[in-house]
Amino acid sequence: MKRLSLWFLFFFAITTCVMAQRKAPKLPKFNKNKEKQVFLNKQWFLGFKAGINLSGSQVSQEYSIIQPTNYEINTISKVYRNYRDAGKHATLEATFYFTGLSLSFQPTYRHNRFGYANDFTWTDTESPDNRLELHYTQEQNVDYFDVPVLAKYERMYNKFSPYVQAGVY
Repeated sequence: MKRLSLWFLFFFAITTCVMAQRKAPKLPKFNKNKEKQVFLNKQWFLGFKAGINLSGSQVSQEYSIIQPTNYEINTISKVYRNYRDAGKHATLEATFYFTGLSLSFQPTYRHNRFGYANDFTWTDTESPDNRLELHYTQEQNVDYFDVPVLAKYERMYNKFSPYVQAGVY
């Protein structure tokens, strides 16, 4: 049994090496005229992209409208709802392709949402039945436009196409 599986493994390895070395069949050339190839060298692409996004906030400095006098301020800190409120974005894309180099203009509208909540409690020191509890929930909406311009250079090697892309916003 071991001998049979070794023969099978050997045959499989040899077959793989032979098949990997054979050349791909040539496809028929439908455009023999060079002028017709110009269409494939220069092209315009127009597209539309849209979707949803989830946003989070990264707080660099916290602010509060209430300053407690008899307890620590960290007990009234805000609790953020990161990545729970869905926003949206939409992009119109116009790309010009010329022999491996693509220039793309992609104006994008973005609507991001995030929220937070905070609780405030006040209790009268003389009469514990006299108390105030407040719960605030805030939602922040941010609407803006991105206007990226991208350049992309790509080379085709058989079935492998590496590229380099750079751009500015």
